[in-house]
Amino acid sequence: MQEENENPVNIRIAKPKNEGVFGPIIGSAIIILLIILGGLYFWSYLVQERGTLTETKTQETLEVEVEQLSQEIKAEDLDVIDSDLKMIEAEIDSALAEEASSTQE
Repeated sequence: MQEENENPVNIRIAKPKNEGVFGPIIGSAIIILLIILGGLYFWSYLVQERGTLTETKTQETLEVEVEQLSQEIKAEDLDVIDSDLKMIEAEIDSALAEEASSTQE
Protein backbone atom coordinates (compact mmCIF):
# COMPACT_ATOMS: atom_id res chain seq x y z
CA MET A 1 0.00 0.00 0.00
CA GLN A 2 1.14 3.49 -0.79
CA GLU A 3 1.26 6.10 1.83
CA GLU A 4 -1.13 8.97 1.29
CA ASN A 5 1.45 11.62 2.20
CA GLU A 6 3.99 10.38 -0.28
CA ASN A 7 4.80 12.96 -2.92
CA PRO A 8 5.72 11.48 -6.32
CA VAL A 9 7.94 14.48 -7.14
CA ASN A 10 10.50 15.39 -4.55
CA ILE A 11 10.51 19.23 -4.57
CA ARG A 12 12.21 21.21 -1.91
CA ILE A 13 10.99 24.77 -1.38
CA ALA A 14 13.84 27.01 -0.41
CA LYS A 15 13.05 29.44 2.34
CA PRO A 16 14.44 32.92 1.80
CA LYS A 17 17.18 33.92 4.15
CA ASN A 18 16.91 37.14 6.12
CA GLU A 19 20.40 38.21 5.15
CA GLY A 20 19.30 40.76 2.49
CA VAL A 21 17.11 42.96 4.69
CA PHE A 22 19.40 45.99 4.70
CA GLY A 23 19.97 46.19 0.93
CA PRO A 24 16.60 47.75 0.02
CA ILE A 25 16.78 50.10 3.00
CA ILE A 26 20.23 51.34 2.02
CA GLY A 27 19.15 51.70 -1.62
CA SER A 28 16.09 53.72 -0.62
CA ALA A 29 18.19 55.92 1.64
CA ILE A 30 20.65 56.63 -1.19
CA ILE A 31 17.82 57.56 -3.58
CA ILE A 32 16.22 59.86 -0.99
CA LEU A 33 19.60 61.49 -0.30
CA LEU A 34 20.14 62.10 -4.02
CA ILE A 35 16.69 63.69 -4.35
CA ILE A 36 17.40 65.97 -1.38
CA LEU A 37 20.80 66.99 -2.76
CA GLY A 38 19.25 67.73 -6.16
CA GLY A 39 16.58 69.87 -4.52
CA LEU A 40 19.18 71.81 -2.54
CA TYR A 41 21.22 72.39 -5.68
CA PHE A 42 18.18 73.69 -7.57
CA TRP A 43 17.13 75.88 -4.62
CA SER A 44 20.61 77.43 -4.34
CA TYR A 45 20.54 78.15 -8.07
CA LEU A 46 17.21 79.98 -7.73
CA VAL A 47 18.46 81.98 -4.76
CA GLN A 48 21.59 82.95 -6.69
CA GLU A 49 19.52 84.06 -9.72
CA ARG A 50 17.27 86.20 -7.55
CA GLY A 51 20.31 87.81 -5.98
CA THR A 52 21.77 88.80 -9.35
CA LEU A 53 18.41 90.14 -10.52
CA THR A 54 17.98 92.37 -7.49
CA GLU A 55 21.55 93.64 -7.72
CA THR A 56 20.99 94.87 -11.28
CA LYS A 57 18.22 97.19 -10.12
CA THR A 58 20.39 100.02 -8.97
CA GLN A 59 19.34 103.37 -7.65
CA GLU A 60 19.78 104.89 -11.10
CA THR A 61 17.33 102.54 -12.77
CA LEU A 62 14.81 103.18 -10.03
CA GLU A 63 15.17 106.94 -10.50
CA VAL A 64 14.67 106.54 -14.26
CA GLU A 65 11.51 104.51 -13.69
CA VAL A 66 10.14 107.10 -11.28
CA GLU A 67 10.87 109.88 -13.76
CA GLN A 68 9.12 107.97 -16.56
CA LEU A 69 6.06 107.40 -14.40
CA SER A 70 5.87 111.05 -13.37
CA GLN A 71 6.10 112.11 -17.05
CA GLU A 72 3.27 109.72 -17.95
CA ILE A 73 1.12 111.18 -15.19
CA LYS A 74 1.85 114.73 -16.34
CA ALA A 75 1.12 113.82 -19.97
CA GLU A 76 -2.26 112.30 -19.11
CA ASP A 77 -5.06 114.59 -20.25
CA LEU A 78 -7.22 114.96 -17.17
CA ASP A 79 -9.77 117.09 -19.04
CA VAL A 80 -10.77 114.06 -21.13
CA ILE A 81 -11.32 112.01 -18.00
CA ASP A 82 -13.36 114.84 -16.46
CA SER A 83 -15.58 115.13 -19.55
CA ASP A 84 -16.08 111.34 -19.57
CA LEU A 85 -17.17 111.42 -15.95
CA LYS A 86 -19.64 114.21 -16.70
CA MET A 87 -21.12 112.17 -19.58
CA ILE A 88 -21.51 109.15 -17.32
CA GLU A 89 -23.16 111.27 -14.66
CA ALA A 90 -25.59 112.68 -17.24
CA GLU A 91 -26.48 109.17 -18.42
CA ILE A 92 -27.13 108.06 -14.86
CA ASP A 93 -29.30 111.11 -14.19
CA SER A 94 -31.36 110.51 -17.34
CA ALA A 95 -31.79 106.81 -16.48
CA LEU A 96 -32.96 107.74 -12.98
CA ALA A 97 -35.36 110.33 -14.40
CA GLU A 98 -36.83 107.76 -16.82
CA GLU A 99 -37.26 105.27 -14.00
CA ALA A 100 -38.91 107.85 -11.78
CA SER A 101 -41.34 108.87 -14.55
CA SER A 102 -42.21 105.24 -15.37
CA THR A 103 -43.00 104.46 -11.72
CA GLN A 104 -45.27 107.50 -11.43
CA GLU A 105 -47.46 106.37 -14.31
